[in-house]
Order: sequence, then C-alpha cells, then structure tokens
Amino acid sequence: MYTNSEIQTRLKDSGFPRLIPAYLRTTGDNTIDSEALNDGLAALFDNYYLDRIEQSYEKNIVKAALPRTGVTIDDVDWQRFANVKWYKVQQIRDGKWIQQSRSVLIHGNDGDEQVKLGCALSIEFMYQGLSVRSAPLKQLTFELIEAHTKQTLKKAISALKRIDVLFIYEFELTQLSALECYLLASLVSARAMKGGFLISSSSLPDKWCKQVDDVGLIDAVNTQIDPDLIALNMLSKHNKEGKHG
Repeated sequence: MYTNSEIQTRLKDSGFPRLIPAYLRTTGDNTIDSEALNDGLAALFDNYYLDRIEQSYEKNIVKAALPRTGVTIDDVDWQRFANVKWYKVQQIRDGKWIQQSRSVLIHGNDGDEQVKLGCALSIEFMYQGLSVRSAPLKQLTFELIEAHTKQTLKKAISALKRIDVLFIYEFELTQLSALECYLLASLVSARAMKGGFLISSSSLPDKWCKQVDDVGLIDAVNTQIDPDLIALNMLSKHNKEGKHG
C-alpha cells in the first residue's frame, strides 16, 4: 500500500507536480478506492520513470562516444588488482561525487582495464540518468585548440559544462603543449561547479608536476580530485613483470 505522501513524491519525481491538487481531490472522493488507486498510480509512475531513463540512456550512449560499450563492472579482471579496495568502487558507482562536482582518478599501469572500468562506470551513470562524454586527452585538447582557432572556445566549453561526467582516458600530461595546458585548465576551472571528471592515468598527481610545467593546470585538476577516492590504483603485477622482462 502506498500513502498519499509517497504518491505525491512520485508525481514530483515524474515531472507532474501540478497534478497533485487533482490527485488530492480524487482521493478525497469517498467513492474512490484509495488503496487500489495508489497501487495503480505507483506502478504507472515507476514504469514511466524507467521508460524515461531508458530513452535518456539511448540518447546518451551515442553522445558518450565510449571506446567500449556493453561492458559491466564484472568484466574487469579484479583478481589482478589486489590494491583496489571494493568499497571505493562502490562509492564511485553511487555517483554522489558527481553531484559534488568532484573528480575521480583511476590510476594504474594497465590502460586497457582502466578504460574498461571507466566505460563500465560511465554506462552505470547513464542508467542513473546522467550524461557522459568520453575522449582520450589528446582528442579533447585537439577539439579545444580547434575551437580556439575558430574563436568558438566559449561555446565549446559551454557545451562541455552541460555534461554531467567527462571521462578522460590516456591522461598523460607529457604530451601537452603550453596552449593545450592553458585550454584544459580553462575547461577544468569552468566545470568547477558543473559535474565531475572521471580520469584514467598511468601516473599520480604528484608526478604530474614533473611532466608538465603548468602550475595552473595541475592546481585546477588537483583541486577537484576527491582525496578519498584516489586510492583506486589499478596496479597489475602482471604488467609490472612485463615491463621489467
């Protein structure tokens, strides 16, 4: 049985708050079986919500441009990553850090598994109704430079600000020019209160200062990275041995 309060909450969540007065008048009619009405309305709203999320997902999955689709958290070979703490993965999955405009760093020496995890998380976020855009760092900075050249940078950054999660993989700062650093710092600063970044990198922030001489970019990124989630280190023993072999 659903209470009047629960049905009113569902009306608000479904985008129909103006129907609340009509609903209250209906339930106030003694000829109406309120319990049956509430059960039917609850099922209707739940199905409507799921359908809306599905439609949103179908649109977002195309715009997200993920390098991998159809992957889940279970597709990651977790046995190879003893350093990963599962409770942190769960914290990332719930998406609360996105609402707080924080960023999560997936760090490790197995780029393929990092990207797989980033894609799996992105898909979960989209099923939560969030919008996602993914790109390797060089592609993202190329788009910013192109917009800068065409004098459409403000418009490009404005469009990226509307995305809930920006998933940037292959985040290797040694590849960046001075202009790319400046433009990327501008994007990060512009999104300071507009959602989160999901970053996949082979190095940690304390190494970034040695990779690029741009304090503004380093500070902008470090300010947003969540210190409680940074320990998601995907360091594969197999890959370590391969590098020295």
